[in-house]
Amino acid sequence: MNIQKLDSINKSRAVSLVLFVLMFAIMLVCNMWTALYNDDYEYLFNYADGTRIEQISDIFLSMKAHRNVMNGRLVAHFLLQLSLLLPPIVFKLVNSLMMVAMVLLIYGLAVRGKSRNNLLLATIFGAIWVMMPAFGHAVLWQAGSVNYLWSGVFSALCLWPFINQFTCDNIYIYIYIYIGKSAKKYCFQALYVLFSLLVGAYAECSATALIFLSGMLLLLSKYLKKRRIPPYMYLALLAMIAGYLFMITAPGEVANKADMLSLGYLLKGIANSANLYRQIWLLLALYLLLALFAAHTGTDKDRQILALLLMLGSLASVFVLTFANGAPDRCACTGTLLAIAACAVLYVDVYKGLGKLALVYLSSICLVAAVYSGCIGLTDIYDTYACERQIVQYILDSKAAGEMDVAFRPAIYKTKYSAGYGMLYISADSRNWPNTTIAKYYGVDSVSAIYD
Repeated sequence: MNIQKLDSINKSRAVSLVLFVLMFAIMLVCNMWTALYNDDYEYLFNYADGTRIEQISDIFLSMKAHRNVMNGRLVAHFLLQLSLLLPPIVFKLVNSLMMVAMVLLIYGLAVRGKSRNNLLLATIFGAIWVMMPAFGHAVLWQAGSVNYLWSGVFSALCLWPFINQFTCDNIYIYIYIYIGKSAKKYCFQALYVLFSLLVGAYAECSATALIFLSGMLLLLSKYLKKRRIPPYMYLALLAMIAGYLFMITAPGEVANKADMLSLGYLLKGIANSANLYRQIWLLLALYLLLALFAAHTGTDKDRQILALLLMLGSLASVFVLTFANGAPDRCACTGTLLAIAACAVLYVDVYKGLGKLALVYLSSICLVAAVYSGCIGLTDIYDTYACERQIVQYILDSKAAGEMDVAFRPAIYKTKYSAGYGMLYISADSRNWPNTTIAKYYGVDSVSAIYD
């Protein structure tokens, strides 16, 4: 293997640009081939009166009712209803950009102050594609991606100043990029505290990890590094906690968990969380190997500490589901992203040391697996999308012909890359959910599935 040629490609700005364009193109194709699924139909309607959402003011009324009857994820579900109100292409473009942004944030966290590493960039995308449980639910499904993928992006942005504070980077360099050097510090600080409040109230898994990581980074910065902490960072942490409390104390949330504080439920919750985390055990094993190598070779201590915190945040984001009604696979999204970030932080220094060749082979295996599963996943996404388009057309044709009770065979989802995989697309009983919402959306009396 020609190491010098590899290093040249690895540091090429043009290759980085090609990788970003390729990632965006792949995600856009996936999003274009993903239709609406059960919760998407539900959020097209106002929770206050059941009417169709037609303007932004309707969403505020809907979220007020949502807090009382469902849960406290008002920020996430406001964005979901807003995205459903806009033309579909807007969400598909934004969601594709969100995936690229997530890869960029993990990559930027890993290479901060180091040379460009295109192999790591490609590996991060490949690792998300291969390792993410319920990829279609967390990254492509509209209701799922707004709750899970987007929460990862917003949490990473919110966490960045705390990481800068701990690593002693220029804490305002990223602020200048986005709001200009002429902006006053206090304007950013006020906006950042408000942003922290909203992200703290976004989703339970991501907010738990965010609060844990922000608090630990502040403690380490103050007592380990003996640094002065800007007051607005304390306010931002308090804002995250306030947002989190607002979310979990919603009347609908409390009512749904009223019977879940018994020892039996908690033990079951721990078991469910452990079983969920078991799906990404390979990332934990990889982190341990990289951590041992980093400790042995004397990798930067700050990087080792940061990677450890990210791994602990990964565990926290999943095991908070001990207190949840259930732990569907998509809830491991934040845990997966943080585990990948922990490995990526150590990857850069290990790559520069004696482990370069080993990481090249490891990345190659990851990318080959991503290509293989990508071909299978894209085929499944397209096949199910084609079937779903036929179903929608059949419903519309039946309605035009005066047939208001429509029955059909649903699509079959074969892999985790399809947004409908493992979910109830439609029931055989027309009186059940989500049949009622789908029928309401298409303006027919009933829809039902035909199962052999």
